[in-house]
Amino acid sequence: MSTRVAVFLWTVISAATAPVRAAVGQASHDSTYEAWLVQGTDNRVEMRWSGLSGHYIIIADTLGDPSDPPVWVQVHHLPIPPPPQGYRIASECARGDSLATGRLVAIVRATNTETYTEALHAWALNAKFRIVPVATRGIRCANPGWGTP
Repeated sequence: MSTRVAVFLWTVISAATAPVRAAVGQASHDSTYEAWLVQGTDNRVEMRWSGLSGHYIIIADTLGDPSDPPVWVQVHHLPIPPPPQGYRIASECARGDSLATGRLVAIVRATNTETYTEALHAWALNAKFRIVPVATRGIRCANPGWGTP
């Protein structure tokens, strides 16, 4: 029987300021993921990325049934390249002077700064709930580990 470890670090932030997100966690010995609610959708759209055995994917879900527990239905997914050495996946991203809404995901150079500014690849959830590649110019992403010991 394999050992399964589940780490869920929930940060609940006002919907007016940032998406509700689950911090990067480890679902098993070789799986990494992050999930969050997309702003402006009345908590009815969730995005997540996951990596399993070196294969990475971004997924968009919609709330199919708000029962307890809620039922999510996948509406789109897109395989993405694994982050190269020195890079990571960031989900709290924005372009220019806009605020992060949870619709933009990027592979960024991991730096010891408050904000990542060097995006290698980026994807966005469009109005038709499809995940599409977007230009990386002007993307900045929050470093979730900034300011923690």
